Amino acid sequence: MGTPDTKYQEVFDFLTTNTCDNLILNGDIIDGRYLRYFPTRPTEQRKVIEYILNLGEENKVKITYLKGNHERLRKNLLPIKINNIVFADEIIYQSGNKKYLICHGQQFDKKICCIMGIETISFLGGLFLFRLNRKFNNRRINHGYTYFSLVGKIKRLAKKIALGGEKSFDEKIKNLLHKKQCDGLICGHLHKSADRYIGKYHYLNSGDRIESLTALVETENHEWKIIKYGK
Repeated sequence: MGTPDTKYQEVFDFLTTNTCDNLILNGDIIDGRYLRYFPTRPTEQRKVIEYILNLGEENKVKITYLKGNHERLRKNLLPIKINNIVFADEIIYQSGNKKYLICHGQQFDKKICCIMGIETISFLGGLFLFRLNRKFNNRRINHGYTYFSLVGKIKRLAKKIALGGEKSFDEKIKNLLHKKQCDGLICGHLHKSADRYIGKYHYLNSGDRIESLTALVETENHEWKIIKYGK
């Protein structure tokens, strides 16, 4: 949230039409870098934040906010609980008889991607891409074509390079889950939802709230499903 491309109304609709006992926000919820340069507090953004806060206070929903690479949270201060929200870098979540490591996922990038200078270039490049994507799709729609995520395609390619390829990514996941003694990983960061197995380990990705408009839900039978807004 905080950027002009966030689908505030869609996020609000999703929150108000679904109920849960646990709400896990797995990173990159508030873009601290964008707000640093372009401070804004639109009504839609405030409405979403207030609703989430009310879920914890009035509906007793357990809310966990995980640090992403866009948040400006000090990792050495985590975990910390403020009111009814737990802020953390990662958590272990018990789902039935399985344990899942839940985190944002930026730790799987190559180390070069975490250097501040590279982050700044990436941030500025992202601003340009989203602006280009808006103009590109306005022209497509004006000419009778459907929406095409130009920014999504470029971002997925960039993430693939940052991760060192799918094989390297899968190996990192297996090594981490073996170390953490977990059965699966739930993350975001890649802007592409996923539900697959890497050997014996279950890998889930929630997608995002700008392009894919997807989320992960756990059923009462401890099954995980990817749901897409509007479907």
